[in-house]
Amino acid sequence: MATPRTMRAVQYDKYGGGAEGLKHVEVPVPSPKKGEVLLKMEAASINPIDWKIQKGMLRPFLPGKFPFTPGN
Repeated sequence: MATPRTMRAVQYDKYGGGAEGLKHVEVPVPSPKKGEVLLKMEAASINPIDWKIQKGMLRPFLPGKFPFTPGN
């Protein structure tokens, strides 16, 4: 079975905006680096730290650039 080339993700491209600022997008499937594994996720959620990052509360640290995909 072939590995898909794209996957669905949720991203935002600026600070603020709340739920309305989140966008569903198709992005390339990442390639795992040495010592990493690639997992297929069936479901995910946004946690309190994710909305704090989107709000800009951790601006000196995260995100490094936009668009940003929350969750790790």
